[in-house]
Amino acid sequence: MTRLIDIGSLQSLISGSAIARLPIWIMPVTQISSLAMKNLVIQIRQKMPALEGRKIAGVIASELYQAKALGEIPECPATHPESFKPRLCQHDLQHILGKFTPMERRLIVFALLTDEHITLAARTTHANLRQRHWPDGRWRKALAIARRAPRHTGSEWVFWADGDQQKPCPMPDIDSKFRRATKMRWEVLAELFELYLKEVDQGRRTRQAEKQQPVMRNSPASP
Repeated sequence: MTRLIDIGSLQSLISGSAIARLPIWIMPVTQISSLAMKNLVIQIRQKMPALEGRKIAGVIASELYQAKALGEIPECPATHPESFKPRLCQHDLQHILGKFTPMERRLIVFALLTDEHITLAARTTHANLRQRHWPDGRWRKALAIARRAPRHTGSEWVFWADGDQQKPCPMPDIDSKFRRATKMRWEVLAELFELYLKEVDQGRRTRQAEKQQPVMRNSPASP
């Protein structure tokens, strides 16, 4: 099966670069999901200078398109133009959350909404919730999620799991579990989520502006 690195000039393109050791390069192209490609795009943005990163992302997209057009690889998520847009859709988030327990899902969404690293969010206590200022919007949603989490009578942790001797603990290995389950770093998902929120906000502003525009009516015909 054709690996991503075997497509066109990609092997020479990434040789010696900051992204050369990413596992995605040795994956069969047909097994690469749209989310995995978005992960690659974000890692390129994070690890490389902006101009060079845009050039490499463009070459990857072009090489995949050409390989598909020549019949070297079938059409698959990796060849779809949407996969190269660093945009998190509802399906992507549901796919990620489906890999975790209900409590872990609450923690992940809470961390995304508060823009905290997941390991920091995992140590949130009920006292923190009472003391912290919660502005409107995404922050209020985060607070609602935290308050709905089942509370353990013997623990002050908001997001907890059974530890040694069944004592509740704040999921200390959640970051490594996230990496193993999703094959991406937390920082990648966080950036995808922030870009998604910006896109949603821009769409809302555009719709509001359109509603505020005066309706043009036809002028009465001149006598």
